[in-house]
Amino acid sequence: MVYSTKKNLIGMIAMSFDVQNKLARWKVSGSMSESDIGGYFEVAQKYAAEQIEKNDTELTEKHKLDAKWLSSQRVMTSGMNKNVVNSYKLLRTKIVRQFSANGWDKLAVVSARSGQGATLTATNLAMCVSKLHGYTAVLADLNFNNPRIHKYIGLEPKFGIPDCEFRKAGLDQILVDIDGEDLVVLPTSMEVEDPSDVLMSPRFEELMFEVAARYKKKLVIMDMPPVLESDDAIACSDHWDAALVVVQEGVTHKADLERVSEVLSGRPVIGVLYNDVSI
Repeated sequence: MVYSTKKNLIGMIAMSFDVQNKLARWKVSGSMSESDIGGYFEVAQKYAAEQIEKNDTELTEKHKLDAKWLSSQRVMTSGMNKNVVNSYKLLRTKIVRQFSANGWDKLAVVSARSGQGATLTATNLAMCVSKLHGYTAVLADLNFNNPRIHKYIGLEPKFGIPDCEFRKAGLDQILVDIDGEDLVVLPTSMEVEDPSDVLMSPRFEELMFEVAARYKKKLVIMDMPPVLESDDAIACSDHWDAALVVVQEGVTHKADLERVSEVLSGRPVIGVLYNDVSI
């Protein structure tokens, strides 16, 4: 089914899914089936609670959004064009329903190349998900070559995701709680020389495990680097359940989109979002 507005055309594509959870450390090990998920979360949440209790670091940073700044960055606010807001709501609803049906909770937002709208899409989708009752939107900036989420929301973070590897920072130091919203951000404020090394490290896996344990009902939205400009999205693919591909009309080439399809082959793709479509 295809939906459209003046600025956005959203095509939702349901893909097959094979549930696997790989746990290789801490108190649980081995692969898990869907029937094991309840027990997994019980142990994971207990472990996370123990780690939080032991943590002597600063409390999670809080950040208050500035509506004027968000508007200047085209980030969703109450004053945004209703057609655009409705497009994001439609996208959110389709994704949440599909994810709920499959037991998913981690979405990778990708594009073929830089400048095609993936980061803004991830940010606005997270803002939209945060409005859902009972849900926590977790927005993670995994574009280590060009981190921009903190700029879109007017944030100057003290720590970022790479600090889990380089400075052994804990989740409580990295997380930013958005004041008044059911939204938390895992920012990145510095470029990383070898991003895929961080994304495949045990410390990063531990960080994502703790995020999963902390929020029971959530959608983790990962802003990923362009698929054709690095191997980062694939290096991180064990940590996301499905991808949303962002395409910009008149910018994304057909050959690039075909190549993205090849690179993501075998991995679930929840849909394709077309930016700046003229109808």
